[in-house]
Amino acid sequence: MASRPVRKIGWFVAGDIALILFLFAFGVVLRAMKMEGHPFLTDMLGAHGLIAGVVLPLAIYLLVPAIVIWVIAWVVATFRKPD
Repeated sequence: MASRPVRKIGWFVAGDIALILFLFAFGVVLRAMKMEGHPFLTDMLGAHGLIAGVVLPLAIYLLVPAIVIWVIAWVVATFRKPD
């Protein structure tokens, strides 16, 4: 059974993946609806906007170390002697 820190990190990784998938799907929907003409939407959600240019890359870059930390915590919790 996984320890509490492993579960917390696992939930964080799952939330980060969900955020990435949500932002990607939201961008695809906006592109399909052709809502890129509004200046606010273009500045915030466009191809070079705040969401696609800052938030999405940060979420993806955060995913790699979070998965590495989760794997290390899972291995330590698995091979640790029970108290």
